[in-house]
Amino acid sequence: ALDDAPAMPVIWPSISPKPLGHLRDLVTIVSAFGPHRPVVAVVHHGDFHKLFANPVTRASGLRLVRRLHSLVLLAPCLSERCAPWVPEAKRAVIPNTASRDTHLSRPQFEARRMHRYNGPIRLLYLSGMIPSKGYLDVLDAVHTLRQRGVDVRATWAGRWQSDDDERAFHARVDALGVRENVQHLGSVSDREQVRDLYLNADVFLLPTTYPTEAHPLTIMEALNAGTPVVATAHASIPEMIEDGRSGILVPPHAPAALADAVERLGTEETWRAFSRAARDRYERVFAPDVVRARWLELLAGIGPA
Repeated sequence: ALDDAPAMPVIWPSISPKPLGHLRDLVTIVSAFGPHRPVVAVVHHGDFHKLFANPVTRASGLRLVRRLHSLVLLAPCLSERCAPWVPEAKRAVIPNTASRDTHLSRPQFEARRMHRYNGPIRLLYLSGMIPSKGYLDVLDAVHTLRQRGVDVRATWAGRWQSDDDERAFHARVDALGVRENVQHLGSVSDREQVRDLYLNADVFLLPTTYPTEAHPLTIMEALNAGTPVVATAHASIPEMIEDGRSGILVPPHAPAALADAVERLGTEETWRAFSRAARDRYERVFAPDVVRARWLELLAGIGPA
């Protein structure tokens, strides 16, 4: 494919910050591009700057940057982390967008999300079942809400990292006495089912402190569905949602703060305002047409080699 289009730019979506992945990149992928073809590398890691901070990979990382035409990062804060080593002219910020099978048009959104469901507040956690993603904080928040007399139903969707973690989660559900308020679906790969999970939730929660968090796709997908987000001010999340408008930022490891935010979003008037603001945020920043235009602008400035 490269030989058939020797002068055209290449978008490279899997550049690695890890030493072994970086070695793979240098030995196999970069060498295949040749010395002159324009290459745009897309960073999906929140810790990409560590490539330059690591003395083992600093020099080769800087050589790689010189070889690239552009480095695309998903949020301004992720771009700023790389600023000491990557010139501004080589850094572009273009966020993720929704896939074709999860994106909702405005009429679809209006048809599905006019009102909050009249019943228990429905919570959704959709991410890997990784402790630093905060799934246990969500569980403790459910318990806190129950103690306050708030009726909630919480759904977790994500793959377990170990059988021990799964057993510990269900043991804690039973110890807290919230079995009737909790369901875990396991890993969900069907994208239409994923879209419906967001649409059927009143609040999306991601109290993450995951060390390499970058630009959580799940938050952008929740905004697409008009589902208000409650999350930590971690990685690029404060740049994805507007605190107090399309979502609420909470401290890490703070189940009571999560419960407070859910209660705030439990009223019809407040929920509706946040839902519309969430969808508006998606349309302004993350909608496919908006992201496509930013990519076309970047590529128009490159052209064939």
